[in-house]
Amino acid sequence: MRNILLADKVLEVLGLTVKELYATQHFNLIQSQNGVKAYQKSRNQEFDLFIIENELPRMMGRELIKSFKENTDNLETPILFYTSAENIKLAKVDAQGYKHLHFLEKPCKSEELLEKIEELIITGIKNKMDFNIDVEVINPFIYATLEVLNEKCQLDDINYTRPQTVIKAKKSDVITSVAIISKYYTGKVSTCFEGEIFKKLASNYTGKDITEINDETKDIATDILQDIFEIANQTIQKKKFKLEKAIPALIEPNKFHIINNSFQHNLGMAFKSKIGDLYCVINVQKQKE
Repeated sequence: MRNILLADKVLEVLGLTVKELYATQHFNLIQSQNGVKAYQKSRNQEFDLFIIENELPRMMGRELIKSFKENTDNLETPILFYTSAENIKLAKVDAQGYKHLHFLEKPCKSEELLEKIEELIITGIKNKMDFNIDVEVINPFIYATLEVLNEKCQLDDINYTRPQTVIKAKKSDVITSVAIISKYYTGKVSTCFEGEIFKKLASNYTGKDITEINDETKDIATDILQDIFEIANQTIQKKKFKLEKAIPALIEPNKFHIINNSFQHNLGMAFKSKIGDLYCVINVQKQKE
């Protein structure tokens, strides 16, 4: 179900448009008769399309566009000015500098309106999915891993290799993995530890002397990855790609597949320190439309 916000001061126009859109049976329609109410409705909800009249009471044009963009979930949402020919000219001048703006002269045939709406919703989905894998997904996890290793695992000499496509897993005794799921992409992040390195890292993390690897001490690996996930998600939320909450799980080394053909990107990197190397693998892909 796609969310559309309709803003028009004339009830009759709203009613007619709503009737036409409801006939398609796959739009969730929210209506407003003035700009302030339209803004209020957009603050805490993500929309797939805004349809607005240029001349709205209380807030209009450039000011209304700016208000819609305050909610980062709506930064890439198309805005359709459905208004008179004269108002279209005014709107184009008033809204200069903003992207994802579209114009349709009122009134138009139902088929034309619905075709335009379908087109813009598809365009909006593509806009929101067109993110940079490195910037939006990989980098937040790299920086979160560095922060956890530095501050919680007491490693101050960490360097990491550039992420690159991987085809073979490194020798690992403790592996933990967490799903990364959002509206726009999905995948998983896995951390891989060689036994002796893990015991040193776990000792630093807990402040206890970890001398053996068993079911209890292996859980420390999930705690470390949970910290990484939460820090990365804080950064990702600011970029409007909030992840769903997920719990890391341990994976048997002989069942760990570093390459997953279900994902577009299979990237690995090493975090090098004086106690040894920890490996991180990120498998990710864009969600299908």
